[in-house]
Amino acid sequence: MKWPWKEFKEEADELTFWYAIFSLVPLAGIFVFLGFALAHFWQDILTQTTRSFVHYLPWMLGLLLIVLLFLPLALFTFFLREFGVPYMAKHRCSFGRACESVWFLVVNRPADCLVFLMLRMAMGVAFIFISLFACCFTCCLALLPYLGTVVTLPYPVFRQTFTLDCLAQFGPDYNLWPVTPPPPLSPLVG
Repeated sequence: MKWPWKEFKEEADELTFWYAIFSLVPLAGIFVFLGFALAHFWQDILTQTTRSFVHYLPWMLGLLLIVLLFLPLALFTFFLREFGVPYMAKHRCSFGRACESVWFLVVNRPADCLVFLMLRMAMGVAFIFISLFACCFTCCLALLPYLGTVVTLPYPVFRQTFTLDCLAQFGPDYNLWPVTPPPPLSPLVG
């Protein structure tokens, strides 16, 4: 079971590095903004006073701006995880080439990517409701780590195969399913 870790070590290390960057930069931006907001409102917090709405409006707009700036990065990271990682595994390519491939799909097939995003969101909501139902149906035994994993295991398997099926529709360059040739025709027995 060690062969995938050794075989894909370079790709995995590069992917982990860039995932950390894509995760830490927005998080650091939000923490810096909230740190400035806390410093600005610290005296109000200590004295338990409130100001008018106009005083809070620039801070709320700033938070909205940060969310709007990082939303495209979050969407690209989502598509990179769903489409770029399998592409890297198939072509044994660098992170940069996987990003180019994902960018090509997002720019040239935006409707397909949007439909995929909406379907995945709907699947996530449905999974939450099914998990809650499973929790109630099993008298909360599904909350136990091992049992919960076994009960909900079909969902992550389906989600990954669904992603690979959707990715295969973009063309043979994105098809990760093994292609097996049809069996040879048997000679007719007369």
